Amino acid sequence: MENDFMIYAEGWMRFIGVYEMEIEIRMRSAKEEMASRRVFYDGSKQLYSELDDLKPSAFSLTEVALLPSVEEEFA
Repeated sequence: MENDFMIYAEGWMRFIGVYEMEIEIRMRSAKEEMASRRVFYDGSKQLYSELDDLKPSAFSLTEVALLPSVEEEFA
């Protein structure tokens, strides 16, 4: 999956006329960045990186502003 993305990105940069040296620099840094991350693939053509960081925060009703009518009802 990562290789497909890299091939697509390189082809797109060539299509829009990015200089060869710039393409090489961008591709090298992208490969280094991808190698430094944990990447997960779930079969739906989606890449997930660092899944532990994507957990939603806890929800609290005290953080939600209530409508004035609701505040009056519980007052």
